[in-house]
Amino acid sequence: MPSAPHVFYVDAGCFSGNATGWGMVIYNQSGRVVLSACRKELIDVEPVLAEAIGVRWCLQKAIELNMTDIVIVSDAATVVSCINSNKHVAVIDLVIQDCNLLIEQLDSVVVTHVRRHLNVVAHGLAGFSNVVGTKLWMGVVPNSISAALCNTADVSAVFS
Repeated sequence: MPSAPHVFYVDAGCFSGNATGWGMVIYNQSGRVVLSACRKELIDVEPVLAEAIGVRWCLQKAIELNMTDIVIVSDAATVVSCINSNKHVAVIDLVIQDCNLLIEQLDSVVVTHVRRHLNVVAHGLAGFSNVVGTKLWMGVVPNSISAALCNTADVSAVFS
């Protein structure tokens, strides 16, 4: 996996009742959590669109935090493929265009795919959003999610 000073893991979840949630966790080069967040909106979208919106959220957060050299990790292969190539999927085309405009504002961005079992913390945060709504934690993940850290691959490998 490519290296960068900050790695963003992101995932989305679509809930009953026309709600969509996202989870994000940012790691530094030492594999330590810089920030974790979840977000919930009362919108009903297709899962692939929810995943694309999640990647856009990461790019917006990177710009907000002045993190200009990043890797974004997603388990949404279609979204990653659309960002990294000229592949088009109509339902996400406009969000992918937004992502490409945001990428132009950063020095270095790599968007890469992992299997879901390597994205368990972001996945847990996405699900947690259905309970707590939109929240942000600096330097930690919430206690209810932190147990998932024990089940993920060694994130420090991302930086080697």
